[in-house]
Amino acid sequence: MKLKEILIKRDQLKNHIYALKRAITLCHMYMKDDEMIQDLEEIKEELENQLDELNNNLTTIEEMEM
Repeated sequence: MKLKEILIKRDQLKNHIYALKRAITLCHMYMKDDEMIQDLEEIKEELENQLDELNNNLTTIEEMEM
């Protein structure tokens, strides 16, 4: 992957995580559907893991450049 693609992917993951956090909050407030909240939490955790992995890879790239 090119660095630009990695940065775009990171920004997209951040946006998806933010949207999921909002959706979870709204589910708590209005729908009160525990199953849906659990599903959204699992998706959010997966995306956070991907974001952490991507950030670790970016750290490695930054160290190589220095």
